[in-house]
Parts: sequence; C-alpha cells; structure tokens
Amino acid sequence: MKIDVEGAELAAFAGASNLLTSIRPLIICEVLDKVTQPWGYNAREIIHRLRNRDYCWFDFGVDGRIAPHVSRETYPDLRNYLAVPTEKIRQVDRWVRG
Repeated sequence: MKIDVEGAELAAFAGASNLLTSIRPLIICEVLDKVTQPWGYNAREIIHRLRNRDYCWFDFGVDGRIAPHVSRETYPDLRNYLAVPTEKIRQVDRWVRG
C-alpha cells in the first residue's frame, strides 16, 4: 500500500485502523517534516505510530535492497520508507539480502 497524503498520514492511519489490524499490508510512506508540521506533528510520529502497531521500518537503497531504518529526530529530506508488519518480515527478507 502506498501512502502519500501530504501530511495527513496519522489521520489516514487512524481511518485505516481495521485494515492495519486485519490485513496488515506492507506500506510505502513518505516521511517528511515539511509536510507534517502544518498538521501539527513531527514526521517521526509516523514511524512511531506504526511501530506501536508492530511494524518494522526499512530504508530503500539505490541497489534495490532495503535496510533496517534507524529512527531520527528529524526528517528534513523527501524520502519514502517501507513499513512491514513483524509477522511478514520473511516476505521481504530477499530484498534485504539481494
């Protein structure tokens, strides 16, 4: 699932609560302070919100691989990240190793 709602990510996740609980999709999401701050929150809250739902975050590499994401205090650069439910980590394992 791709989320790009220009700062309304937390509202989108709240509205998709049943989906996040039952289907547990993999999510590609933009995390950027510039678009979340007008909504009254810091972009790192996107990371925390899904971590609280047992999602793990990954960075995309230029080689097509993914690597575990280390949370930062700020997200000043336009980037997409991958959120994977913990029970589906094995599905993306080959993307980590290449």
